[in-house]
Amino acid sequence: MSGSPASELPDVGDSPTMQGHETGTEATAVKPTPAATRLNIPERLGGYRLLRELGRGAMGAVYLAKQLSLDRLVALKVIQDKFAKNPTFLARFTREAYAAAQLVHHNVVQIYGLGSDGRTNFFSMEYVRGQTLAEIVRDHGALDPKAAAGYILQAARGLAFAHNHGMVHRDVKPANLLLNEQGVVKVADLGLVKTPELESDDVDFGTIREADASSLAAARSHVTSIDAVVGTPAYMSPEQARNASKIDHRADIYSLGCAFYVLLTGRPPFEGTSAIDVISKHRTGPVTIVDTIPQPLSDIVVKMLAKSPNDRHTTAGEVVADMEKFLGEGKTFSPTEEHVRALETSLQEFNSSPISRVRAFLAMGFVAGCALLVAACLLFSPSLAVGFAVLLTTSVVSYFVISVWRQRTYLFDATRQFVFQSRWSDRLTWLTAMLLAAAIAYVAGAFWICLGSAALGVIAGLAFHLFIDRRVDADRSASLERMEELLKKLRLQGTDEHALRNFIAKFSGDTWEEFYEALFGFEAKLQARAYRGAEGVRPGKRFRAWREMLINRFESRLRSQQVTRT
Repeated sequence: MSGSPASELPDVGDSPTMQGHETGTEATAVKPTPAATRLNIPERLGGYRLLRELGRGAMGAVYLAKQLSLDRLVALKVIQDKFAKNPTFLARFTREAYAAAQLVHHNVVQIYGLGSDGRTNFFSMEYVRGQTLAEIVRDHGALDPKAAAGYILQAARGLAFAHNHGMVHRDVKPANLLLNEQGVVKVADLGLVKTPELESDDVDFGTIREADASSLAAARSHVTSIDAVVGTPAYMSPEQARNASKIDHRADIYSLGCAFYVLLTGRPPFEGTSAIDVISKHRTGPVTIVDTIPQPLSDIVVKMLAKSPNDRHTTAGEVVADMEKFLGEGKTFSPTEEHVRALETSLQEFNSSPISRVRAFLAMGFVAGCALLVAACLLFSPSLAVGFAVLLTTSVVSYFVISVWRQRTYLFDATRQFVFQSRWSDRLTWLTAMLLAAAIAYVAGAFWICLGSAALGVIAGLAFHLFIDRRVDADRSASLERMEELLKKLRLQGTDEHALRNFIAKFSGDTWEEFYEALFGFEAKLQARAYRGAEGVRPGKRFRAWREMLINRFESRLRSQQVTRT
């Protein structure tokens, strides 16, 4: 199948889906194109399996793909083979991936990796389930001013982070602002990004047809790329229309102001019959503010859309400050009694789940019972003692494998990556050890006992997960959903993500770790643990601390292997 052309990839409808459920748009937020027009790309690229094409631009296409090593969906950007021979185009493609990969922030789409397969160059990035702000405006028209301000505030935070790292986006627009299912806005498509180190390395697009000259991820978004003019006319600052290679971060502030205007009114600030007409209005036309926009927001929009960069906000951070002032939210978030009470109620329901207490009792009872049986059988039947030891071992191992596989936890990712990237000598050692153990059991006359015990252990691990773990998850789902709804509401009001997470970490008491991890994930929990320590909050009870030893071991080995390969 690795040689199958992309045109033979399965078509799964008009929008990305998974397991039959709508999952929204991927990280580049591009609508899919017909199968017949796909590029001639193999179904397998490196460690990725391409599922479908999502869109394309002048230099390549975007695919929904599965990263096989981690069993996760990603958005894969691929450059056309005819451009791969051009060092200028290839440099821009690599710059896009490298620049974006430096940005790790809640409000920026994350780049995962850069690679090549034969003559095909590609990089993978975060798959975002949700909608673009352009789609939201298209479906609902002008938004409530506070809702629009909350969205733009989050986008401004992402841009401020990029600007602080010396990067200018150059194509900020509603289609590149993604709203995920948790209410987080992410800035996507750094395809036109400009870095200070490479600002003289802009591509000469003079030989490319304007209709095709879009960034990889901004397919069908009316991106103009003529000589040094790069961007989308409806959102392009006056100075960017003159020369995109000479602009700074204030051009992004102008474009974000245009996006804000669209959210507030349902239409761009300037419209025309051609790209040149729209660009001309951006340079000289006055901004019309409708009466429905509150005066404080009108002042912010007018300042963001100032013709001269010197008259705009100096930084995206100033935009953030103005938005936070309007919404009364931000990094200085102070939880109300209602917020704290909602957290305490959800946490109490989560931790007091009856089946979760039964789970802990059953697990400890099973381990203790097997250990006692092993000790007792050593006195009169060593073979039976070995059988109970195998039962205990296989039960624990099978439960571990089944639970991390079904739940797709951080430990699952680390384990899978460790196994996939292990050396053949390591795999041979593991196989030899298993065969040696089987041979010893056979010689000792305990082979069938061990085999039966191993089978019972697998059944026990599977049954524990299916009948206990899944009931615990179902029992706790209501409390988690209520908390997630509160967090989503606060995000849409403009509350900073760090402030939200710190609020949960600080007010969740000693038994906070499992609850926090269920909301934000394993890595976020480690960061929250450091925050609690810095704030003088008691560490609290650790949740499955043994996983951290395994993960540290796996990651240490992977780093060592990576150094060796490099």
